[in-house]
Amino acid sequence: MVCETALLNCPHWVNLIMLLNSSFKAFEIILFQ
Repeated sequence: MVCETALLNCPHWVNLIMLLNSSFKAFEIILFQ
């Protein structure tokens, strides 16, 4: 996809994805508590 090269060239996208990923993991922990 075109997005893949855009992601590699845009560090802020990587930071956003990592933030969303950690938020999702925290949400998962809350759900399965």
